[in-house]
Amino acid sequence: MSHPSEILRVQLKSGRELIATSLFVSYTWEGFLCRPGTEDDRELLLNASRSEAIRQYGDHLPINILGIDTVAYDAFPRVRVITCFESKPIDPKQQASGLICVWLQEELFSCPDEAALKLIMEMDWDTLAQDFCW
Repeated sequence: MSHPSEILRVQLKSGRELIATSLFVSYTWEGFLCRPGTEDDRELLLNASRSEAIRQYGDHLPINILGIDTVAYDAFPRVRVITCFESKPIDPKQQASGLICVWLQEELFSCPDEAALKLIMEMDWDTLAQDFCW
């Protein structure tokens, strides 16, 4: 069954289905006067991504930043995507579970790209996500 405002559906390798109803897509270095150029700027990008995720989706769910720690600082893909996935609850006494995800990809479309989709599909939802009630 689909959600009325679903724009992205992903099935994890575990079989769990995730639904996103919005995507926030921007350039990786948006808000910077120039593209940073040192290894120390990785933390700056991570902090900016966390702040933007909270600005878009609030601070009620955990944030999972996918794959940024494995990319060289001078080779970051140019597009950053932030979304909030929702799924069935981990604990059946709850109503749903959710997780805010951030990833980088080279092009605006398709979203997510193959590399990001692979990272998303491999997530351990039960460890990373949080249950909530509406």
